[in-house]
Amino acid sequence: DGLVSRFVEGLSPKSRCSMHGTGIVSDFIPYCLWILSAGFGSVALNRAVSSMDILNKYEKAAFHHHVGTLRALGLTYVKVDNTSVNVENGGESKRGGMRLEPEIDIISKFEGLTVKHRKEIPSVLKELLAHG
Repeated sequence: DGLVSRFVEGLSPKSRCSMHGTGIVSDFIPYCLWILSAGFGSVALNRAVSSMDILNKYEKAAFHHHVGTLRALGLTYVKVDNTSVNVENGGESKRGGMRLEPEIDIISKFEGLTVKHRKEIPSVLKELLAHG
């Protein structure tokens, strides 16, 4: 519940007043994670690039849209510390990667709340997005 509260606190006051109940966890957070996935096609953010100069014009547009979405949701990407656990890899330590802050993506790992067919954005690109 603390994680969900931290997420809701990061939303704008207008959005926050309509956020209550289990719909946040069952509907809104999985939808946000789907929006923040790498995407598909020419606007996908799935290339491991370390510079905006390498992105084509469609990827740059997707990049700026993603940054705007992160800000609107009160989210960012932060470096994973050495003690963090990667739920996707069966609890193995994930060093040098990036994760959402607050970590709302762990909520979608619960049974019945999976976001299917969601491609992960490469960590190096998440670093650029965090500074975007």
